[in-house]
Amino acid sequence: MRRSPPRPASSARIRPRGLVCAALFLLACPGLFARGSAENKSAETYPEYTAAIAGIIRLVGNEPFSRLVVSADDGKTYIIDDDAPARRALNSRQGQRARMEGRVREYPVSAGKIDLGVEYFFTPARWEFPGQDEQ
Repeated sequence: MRRSPPRPASSARIRPRGLVCAALFLLACPGLFARGSAENKSAETYPEYTAAIAGIIRLVGNEPFSRLVVSADDGKTYIIDDDAPARRALNSRQGQRARMEGRVREYPVSAGKIDLGVEYFFTPARWEFPGQDEQ
């Protein structure tokens, strides 16, 4: 007696309903963890001010989403703006202590209706490294 080959398990088959659900889920996900929409909020919602900070320059995160940050002595982490002209110069100084002056912008971070805190974006105007010349 000849046996027919076994049929694949039902979980191995792709079901159209499952594809539709997966596509809808993926379309909805980007909005779940997005930063609040800046176009809906006025400039007063996001404070911007001049600050002098001192701390260690570090690179955090994995490529291609890594960020250059300053871990400041006050306990805050300031993200150096990607489009700041100083970013290239400071990138080569990772792990070094620096004193900087520039503009800080605060952005609230949320996941849906849950408030996760504040991100501090920093655009350095001047920086110096202890024991070296000022830039």
